[in-house]
Amino acid sequence: MIPTWEIRDRKTQNRNCLKSGREGRLMPVVDVKMWKGVSQEAVEKIISGITKVFVDLGIPERAVEVIVYEIPKAHWGVGGQPASKVMADEKPP
Repeated sequence: MIPTWEIRDRKTQNRNCLKSGREGRLMPVVDVKMWKGVSQEAVEKIISGITKVFVDLGIPERAVEVIVYEIPKAHWGVGGQPASKVMADEKPP
């Protein structure tokens, strides 16, 4: 399974927005979509890993928000089929 993500500005909900400056600085909100059943350990690694990327770019840790959405495989389409059928043997981490 390949997780997907997008970055949104917290205020405007614009996607892929990062802007520098002191006041009114736009900070990332990262949405990660994964199949239902991901372990708590994996979720914590995802959150800390994504946060680290932004910290390495100079964004304050407290400003980075990561939201992990768990989606049932039956609701995730791959090639016109539910992932529960075409990727039945694949499991989330």
